[in-house]
Amino acid sequence: MLRPKDIRGNLDNINSVTRDTVEHFVAVRGGDIEIPDLEVELAKWTTESVGTMVFDKRIELYDDPPNKDAMEMIHATMETFASWGKLLVGWESLLFRFAMTTSYRKFCKTQDTMLAIAQKFVHQKVTELKKQAEQGMSFVENQGQSFKFRTRRLPFPLPPRFNRHPLI
Repeated sequence: MLRPKDIRGNLDNINSVTRDTVEHFVAVRGGDIEIPDLEVELAKWTTESVGTMVFDKRIELYDDPPNKDAMEMIHATMETFASWGKLLVGWESLLFRFAMTTSYRKFCKTQDTMLAIAQKFVHQKVTELKKQAEQGMSFVENQGQSFKFRTRRLPFPLPPRFNRHPLI
């Protein structure tokens, strides 16, 4: 959940993604009511929306052709959930803690793929921000502002075993 201030700051980007998604859905479905491969289309929308919020830029999934890295991330995400499902249910759920199973190797590979692609996007954004800083442009409105995390007290006391340091 985002604060209203954060939503207002990203509203143009969110609206842009939504507009492009709807236009893409209309173009893909043609004269028929069904959208072929809806799961992948919804994954594109999700990735584009989250990417817009996280990286403050479009991921370019609705360009022609779509961004290869972003499409690879979508496929890696789908493979991650498929292999994780196999690791949670079935005989591999008993083995993967002790031995490298096929699903566990696939899960690790897809996690590495997603991390590498995310690092590419972060590196691109950092490079862009450094260029803006060199040109004298301010890339953050409140650079000197410190952030305070909100904490909440529990309505009950913790048991004694949670109140001490684990190494003492």
